[in-house]
Amino acid sequence: NTGYVYGATRSIGGICGDNSATLQGCYNVGNVNGKFYVGGIVGESSGSGNTIWIKDCYNRGNVIGDTKDIGGIGGYIGSSLVENCYSQATVSGNTNVGGICGNSNKVDFQNAYYDSNLYTGNAIGYLKDATIKQTEGKTSQAFESGEITYLLQEGREEAIWGQTLSGNDVQAYPVLGGAKVYQNITYQDCAKDEAHTVYTYANEQKQESYDYTLQEVKAKEPKCTEAGNKAYYKCSACGKLYADQEGTNEVSANTVVVPAKGHSFTWIIDREATEQAEGSRHEECSICHEKKAAVAIPKLPSSTQPSESPSGSPSQKPSEAPSQKPSGSPSQKPSGSPSQKPGQDIKVPAKGTKLTAKGASYQVTSAAEKNPTVVYKGSKKQKASVTIPDTVTIDKVTYKVTSIAANAFKNNKKLKKVVIGKNVTKIGKKAFYGCSKLKKITVKTTKLTKKNVGRQAFKGIHKKAAFKVPKKKISSYRKVFRARGAAKTTKVTK
Repeated sequence: NTGYVYGATRSIGGICGDNSATLQGCYNVGNVNGKFYVGGIVGESSGSGNTIWIKDCYNRGNVIGDTKDIGGIGGYIGSSLVENCYSQATVSGNTNVGGICGNSNKVDFQNAYYDSNLYTGNAIGYLKDATIKQTEGKTSQAFESGEITYLLQEGREEAIWGQTLSGNDVQAYPVLGGAKVYQNITYQDCAKDEAHTVYTYANEQKQESYDYTLQEVKAKEPKCTEAGNKAYYKCSACGKLYADQEGTNEVSANTVVVPAKGHSFTWIIDREATEQAEGSRHEECSICHEKKAAVAIPKLPSSTQPSESPSGSPSQKPSEAPSQKPSGSPSQKPSGSPSQKPGQDIKVPAKGTKLTAKGASYQVTSAAEKNPTVVYKGSKKQKASVTIPDTVTIDKVTYKVTSIAANAFKNNKKLKKVVIGKNVTKIGKKAFYGCSKLKKITVKTTKLTKKNVGRQAFKGIHKKAAFKVPKKKISSYRKVFRARGAAKTTKVTK
């Protein structure tokens, strides 16, 4: 219906005044005016014990009633199902006024909407023994945008509702038939929840879109005093952190932080002390090379002794004894023992302490005061000739060099000659591995066996390398060195 409808009494409707049958696919755009039981589609509708449908109907004509039971779809509805309907109109009356229905009894309302900008009251004026599902007021913009059309058609295969949303023939409200409306989704942040999701409507289906990006934060190595981090991704909208680019594995800030390493200081000898002058040393971080202020190394104690004792006995005895004995014992004994014994200020560093001397690195393996020992770790620079000494003196402490660390000279392409001191009892695995130019090895120690020479210790040295060893160890050392990688063409001699 498109015309104006007026009635002086009751049961006045845009399509039907008093109804007891199903109404489907109807619409009214004319104003409707009556006394009571006034509705945009039907004035009064009752199934009289038989449920009837008011389905897929809409009203866009204003509804005016003088007294009671005035509604955008129906004035009074009983024993019915109202489904997939809408009213976009003003509704006015005194009692039992609703955007969808004025007065209802035993009615199921499903998926019915009214324009809450045109009528600001409730969907149902009076409700008795009725159920309501998705029946509510929506803004005028919801009708114009296509949202109401989408809701009326949602989940239905048969095309009932449509609306043209673009082009020259744009429609501002849902119609029966017409162009299909799709719901398109835009996520405003990575939470993808209802509060941060925007729905828009169009006559074409679009892929989900995003108003945010997950920005990659690359991994950063920690420094001595500066923390680093693992690689992660950060949401540009809300700042949340994720372990993956898809944003499915959220992580907290403290799980991606890599703590600062902290300094690893070792003592460096700048100048050895002598009997004539103090020396100097400083602590330096082996990671970032930060240096502490240099400290003095005391002079070495004098080693000068008298060159010779007196050449003979005195030529003459004293002519006489002293004329007088001492008058008494000393009046006072010394007040105490000396305050410091010689060497008391020298302390052996703890086991594991890293040391350097003359370009070589060592590590304390025993801090015993009477017999401290170190392992030879390697040289700062690759050299052609290296001597692993019997002992090494650092800060007035003399250590026996009892072992060579694993990988100490691994792949040193400059090394041609090496001397292994007499106190070495152990050579770590791959100590000389890959030293292809190493051709001359002097071994002073007599304490090496297969058990204390590591695997592949001499693998990859020169094929014609010559080992010079103590005479009594020629036979056993030949077996040891070849078992640990030396070629059969190498020689072992005294």
